[in-house]
Amino acid sequence: MIVVDSSIWIDYFNGTISNETDWIEESLGIEPIIMGDIILAEILQGFQNEKDFKT
Repeated sequence: MIVVDSSIWIDYFNGTISNETDWIEESLGIEPIIMGDIILAEILQGFQNEKDFKT
């Protein structure tokens, strides 16, 4: 089980390519990834447009 920091999730959802976002892409559905409530709140604040936030 791995905790991924909000900054990496924000990069992932905004399409930033890095080793960390590549790891998330490869690990989703395979590796258990956990997220705390504070991390979720920070992720939601990091969206760049309203459509992505609502999705």
